[in-house]
Order: sequence, then C-alpha cells, then structure tokens
Amino acid sequence: MKLGNVFGIIGRDPQMNSNGTVIMFSIAVKRRYKDNQTGQYESDWFNCKAFGKTAQLIHENFHKGSKILFDGDMRNNNYEKNGQKVYSNEIIVSDITFIESKAAAYGDNRPVTSTSQIPATTPDSFSDNGMIVEPDDLPF
Repeated sequence: MKLGNVFGIIGRDPQMNSNGTVIMFSIAVKRRYKDNQTGQYESDWFNCKAFGKTAQLIHENFHKGSKILFDGDMRNNNYEKNGQKVYSNEIIVSDITFIESKAAAYGDNRPVTSTSQIPATTPDSFSDNGMIVEPDDLPF
C-alpha cells in the first residue's frame, strides 16, 4: 500500500546489515489530534526498512532524534514463531527528502563538510530567513 509522504522522528539509531545493503529503524509519527484527557499529542511507532543507496543515505545522514521525510509503502511482515503466527507491518522507504542540516540533526555547531563547492555568488536559498517551521505546521 502506497503511503506517500511520511514525516517522523527516528526513535533509535538505524541498524545496517553486515552487507551494507539493508537498514532498519523505527520512527515516531505524531497524530494530528490531541488526546482529550491529557491535552497532549500522541505518537504512533512504525518499523522502517530501506535498501541499497537509500539505506546508505540513511546510514550516513540520520541517527536517533533526526527528523526524516520520505515516501514509502506499507508492507505486511507476517511470520511464524514457535508455532504462533506473528503479524507486523513495516514501511519500505524510498525517495528521502532532507529537511534539516547535518549540524541541526546532531544538535551542535560542528561544521558540515561537502564534497562539492558552491560558488560564492550563488544565493543560499536555505539560509535563515527568519521563518521557523515546526512539525505541527507541516500539512501532513
């Protein structure tokens, strides 16, 4: 089932397999409404998996607490364990959109290095323009 855009916060450091081809992680996705009794937003947790180059991108750029936006597909991952049928779902990740810088993702002021140079005359469209976007402001 195609989900489209999924926005969440990574709940634990992504775990790459020994071949470097598959990565698994979990995300918390805030519900659109507040709990009537507590007045707080609740979150739902989803297991996610990515393959190939997408797995490499996640491994190199995301960690516990990182905000992530991606397209994905919901898949059943049902199996039998000790004679019992176990039902679970996971999101297969594709098409990642970076929504925060590495420095912001790590919560510090370390310089972010890049392998390509940006010409000094090119305007920085991601510079601080005084606008703050909170996850609650996103339309999904």
